[in-house]
Amino acid sequence: METQLHDDRSVSELPSLDNLLAYVLQRLSDIDPELISDFDKIDPISRNHSIRVAYYAMRLIERRILQISDPVYERGFCVASMFHDIGKNGSLNGRLFGSSGLLDYQQRAVVQTHVRLGVQALQHYNEWIAAKISAGHHEHQDNPYPRDGGPHISGSQNRRSDPLAEALGECLAAIDQFDAVTDPARVYFSTVTPEAAQEELASSAYFPNEMTQAIIRDLLNIYQEIQSVIAT
Repeated sequence: METQLHDDRSVSELPSLDNLLAYVLQRLSDIDPELISDFDKIDPISRNHSIRVAYYAMRLIERRILQISDPVYERGFCVASMFHDIGKNGSLNGRLFGSSGLLDYQQRAVVQTHVRLGVQALQHYNEWIAAKISAGHHEHQDNPYPRDGGPHISGSQNRRSDPLAEALGECLAAIDQFDAVTDPARVYFSTVTPEAAQEELASSAYFPNEMTQAIIRDLLNIYQEIQSVIAT
C-alpha cells in the first residue's frame, strides 16, 4: 500500500530528484556504497528532503557563501547534509515523518532517537566529522517551527570540544529547517512560504553566527534553483 501524504497525495507522486541526486553523488564519490544502500531504505519523504539539503549545502559551498577552510570539515559537512537523517532507516519507515501536525509525547520520543541513531550510523562508517556535525541538526532551542511543541534533543555533548563542528551543525540545522517547512510533502505549517521561512530563520535567536546568517540570506536563491532543476 502506498504511503499517503497529509495533502492526499501518494509517495508515487513525489517529484523526481534524479538530477539533484546525480549532482550530489558526483561530489560524494568516495562514500561507502553500504551507506548509500542504507540511505535508500529511509522513507521517500525523508530521502527527498536529504537530497535537497545536500544540494543546498554543496551549492552554498560552490557559490562561496559558505567557506570552510579545512577540506576535511568541508567534506564532513557535505556528508552530514546528505546523511543527517540516516537514523530514520528501519522500523520508523516514514510513519511519523510523513505525518502532519504536532506529535504526542510517545511519537516525539521515537522521532528524537533518529539523531542519535544517525550519529551512530555515521560513526559506524568512519564518518567521524560528519557524525559530529550531524549531531547538531536538531538542537533547536529557539525553533520557529517546533514540530513537537518544544526543543529537540541536544547534540552539544558530541561537539563540545569541536567549535567548527558546532558551527557547521548550526548551519545544517538552518538548511534542514528551511527545507522541511517549505516541503509540501511534509510541511509543518501549510501556510509557510519560502520567503516567510527565510524571514523566520533570520530572526531566530538560535542562529546567531554570521556564517549561518549568510547561509539563510541565500537559501531562497537556491530554493528557486532547485525548483528549476526539478522542473527540467
